Amino acid sequence: MRLANFTTHDQKEHIFKWNQFGFKIDPKPRAPLINYETKDWTEEAILEAVIDELTQLRYEGFEAILIRRF
Repeated sequence: MRLANFTTHDQKEHIFKWNQFGFKIDPKPRAPLINYETKDWTEEAILEAVIDELTQLRYEGFEAILIRRF
């Protein structure tokens, strides 16, 4: 099963572990980087950024997402 890394941390060092669990992980971080200190990031903008990235991951054929790092 293809697993997208929906965190902000690279998972290269954990590829072997994820393979043992049956996942083929893309180690590149894919979660949107959100700077909470700017007024541009409203709740709606955050939701839109997350939905856009999740939609893109689905389009790329990922079947699951990692939302927490090891």
